[in-house]
Amino acid sequence: MFTYVLVFYENHHMFTHMKDFLAAITLSMISLFIASHTVLAQNDINTDKIDRYFTQLTENDKIMGSVAVLSGKEVVFSEAYGMISSDGVPATPETVYRVGSITKSFTAAMVLQLIEQGELFLDTKLDTYFPEMPNASQITIEHLLRHKSGLVNFTSHPDYVQYYSEAQSRN
Repeated sequence: MFTYVLVFYENHHMFTHMKDFLAAITLSMISLFIASHTVLAQNDINTDKIDRYFTQLTENDKIMGSVAVLSGKEVVFSEAYGMISSDGVPATPETVYRVGSITKSFTAAMVLQLIEQGELFLDTKLDTYFPEMPNASQITIEHLLRHKSGLVNFTSHPDYVQYYSEAQSRN
């Protein structure tokens, strides 16, 4: 049985230095890793303990975000903590976060797992999945992972700042 702990949070105003932000992420992930293994050994997931942990972080302005714990394919815990805006809008388990560059690490890890399982290869051309993209027949999965694809960085586009500052929704 596998237990997955997913934590999505955004906290750009609570940390004055990037090292504080990274330390908080690291501490959260280590704590959850240890907690999930302890929980697995007990064969029972202590959702009250998880909730108390994130509630305490929230009360001390160390996190705001959504947390989900899955056991196999079953969601056994799903909760949100803190506010998503300065005007008091609370986070929900359905909140969509603009997590930016941190998704690159998670995406790379998932791609490498697919490669490890033989379902994808570093030399797979992008046109296998996106034939309409310019130069897709020249770009490999490895190029994407190494940021050597030659694709335009959309954050450098002049309209990006305006787009990023506007409220977004799934609708």
